[in-house]
Amino acid sequence: MNKKLIATAFFFIILMISIVYLGITRARAGINVPNTQDSQEIQEVIHHSYTVFRGALRNGGDVSEFQYVFINTPDYSYENDDVRSFVSLVLGTEQAKNGGYLTVMQAKYIAYGCAIRLFKETEKIAKKENREVTPDEFKFIQDNCYGVFPPSLSEGAPPKLEFKIIDIEGDRATARYDDGAALLEATLVRENGRWLIANIKPIEIHF
Repeated sequence: MNKKLIATAFFFIILMISIVYLGITRARAGINVPNTQDSQEIQEVIHHSYTVFRGALRNGGDVSEFQYVFINTPDYSYENDDVRSFVSLVLGTEQAKNGGYLTVMQAKYIAYGCAIRLFKETEKIAKKENREVTPDEFKFIQDNCYGVFPPSLSEGAPPKLEFKIIDIEGDRATARYDDGAALLEATLVRENGRWLIANIKPIEIHF
């Protein structure tokens, strides 16, 4: 056997060992992300959800884009009566009857967007008067924005997501991914050829 043939055989042996090792490593890590168009579209809509959330916070609670990312299905139901009451307060009793993930996210970000907008306006006045926002002003924001306080607003690009598992069965899918703050699991459904998020729940919070 000549040296060239030996080198070629050695290369292929190393290549096969690397492929097997990579497969074992991915299996141990729970990584199972198919390389398909549906998988890519699922990843894209989950990525886009972070942009949509941030947009609603920046624009004072405009959730008009939410219907293109989220959907109401039986995959989500109210965790408790407090959540149901909150949605009723923000969106009204009739819309609250839907009880799906789209409805809950709309209510949540309408309220948070309102609180951020009102806080910015109040903070601007306070700075002109060379003072901090007062507790009474915070109370005013809370009273006028469905009982919520303004959350922190992240700047910069949305977080880089690490997808662990995407399991697709017909028009339903489950995606497990890490956004740096938590390991999350999303349930998605395909409607009219478009993947939409029907629920997201935390699996593990990072501290």
